[in-house]
Amino acid sequence: MKYLGSHAAFWAAIATGVLLGAGGAAAAPPPAPTLTSHPPDPSHEATATFGFSDDDPDATFECRLDSDNPAAFQPCPNPATSPPLNDGVHTFDVRAVNADGPSGSAPIPPFTWTIDTTRPPAPSITAKPANPSNDSNPSFSFTDGKRGVTFQCRRDSQQYAQCKSPKTYIGLTSGDHIFRVRAVDQAGRISEVTRYEWSIDLAPPPAPAISSGPANPTTSTNATFGFTDGEPGVMFRCQLDGGGYSSCASPAVYSGLTLIPHVFSVRAVDPAGNIGTPASLGWTIVAAAPDTTAPGEVGGVRRSIGYGRLKLVWSRPKDVDFDHVRVLIATARKGAKAVPRKIVYSGRGTQYIKKGFKNDVYHRYRILSYDHRGNRSRGVDVVVAPSALLRLPKAGAVVHAPPRLVWAGVAKAAFYNVQVYFKGRKVLSLWPNKAAVGLKKRWSYAGRTFRLKNGTYSWFVWPAFNSRQKARYGRLLGMSTFRVR
Repeated sequence: MKYLGSHAAFWAAIATGVLLGAGGAAAAPPPAPTLTSHPPDPSHEATATFGFSDDDPDATFECRLDSDNPAAFQPCPNPATSPPLNDGVHTFDVRAVNADGPSGSAPIPPFTWTIDTTRPPAPSITAKPANPSNDSNPSFSFTDGKRGVTFQCRRDSQQYAQCKSPKTYIGLTSGDHIFRVRAVDQAGRISEVTRYEWSIDLAPPPAPAISSGPANPTTSTNATFGFTDGEPGVMFRCQLDGGGYSSCASPAVYSGLTLIPHVFSVRAVDPAGNIGTPASLGWTIVAAAPDTTAPGEVGGVRRSIGYGRLKLVWSRPKDVDFDHVRVLIATARKGAKAVPRKIVYSGRGTQYIKKGFKNDVYHRYRILSYDHRGNRSRGVDVVVAPSALLRLPKAGAVVHAPPRLVWAGVAKAAFYNVQVYFKGRKVLSLWPNKAAVGLKKRWSYAGRTFRLKNGTYSWFVWPAFNSRQKARYGRLLGMSTFRVR
């Protein structure tokens, strides 16, 4: 019979009375029973059935589940079936009881088994080829959240077969492919399938076509090359005079070359990593008649300054032998004597944009124009001071009353932090919500009272984002000075 009651009253299906043997003496306990059947370990069934026997033909049985308390033994049928149990580790004990008395035999050693009714999760692919890939021997690594599982793999139209991680395939051909893997637990349950689709491309791209380059011979020490490729989506790698290939884009520009023969080479690399045959173009730079006439300056220079952004715009000079423009930069924390030396732009364009511009640093830009022979102009300087976004008072201005500090607003700024220093010491810190704040003749800060004195004051502004409690401050918006008389 099967017992279908609750776990708390487990195996209470048979009531056993308390009997005495002949003459009122307690009967001798029966021998320990033998377990004749039990569930597998692990088991994927929520219930478990146990069979047992005893050498005493008149013996009955008491069973105990998941307990080491002797009082937990209850009369049970043979075979005995448990109620539905939770997943996990369980123990079962059984002992024999005399038909003529209450004495019970020693229980057999507990039988321990694990119930696992859950299906394994879909495997995770931890390593795989790129998509697309030029690897004809791809390898896949995978794992599963359930311990003790085995794996079955399948590629393309093949059937599932046992596999281990990593799984490597040899000699695959170009085209689209699908890898599938699933987990099988010890109870035979199969997980959902995890799949990865990718393509293999083993064909290199064609050699690029060089569409433009310098005249041969030429007196220009600069060279510009245009090129394309018949396969879409490729990247390019260029080389000059055997110096090694590096990433490049069309047009590729070289400047300051020497008066010798040169060779330019370019090759294409497709998205799968296949490298094509290079295309090359040779030319010679020869000396030109001396000409030291500098080209004209660029014209119409304008600057546009924002928080973290600078834009310079100009027009090219009218010289017929104009070749290119260079923009040089020098930065300094203090003073304006820095000489621009670092090149930040070189080309024939008419603008330069700097993202991530540091507003709190003094910048001096110099825009130079060059002709084909390398002659250059004296240059046009553009200065951007750290006070560029601090509107009022103007840097170094003299005031006779408490000034109103005004600066350029920053998009998405929730508020600002304004700090004022006098003789190198902080005397005020404010947090206005707008891009302006007025000073007073007297104020309190850090437990002290201050008044506006004659002398030079420095002030700084930081934008702040999010709320006051979770404020995130940006870079310094700018710094400036004013004098009180």
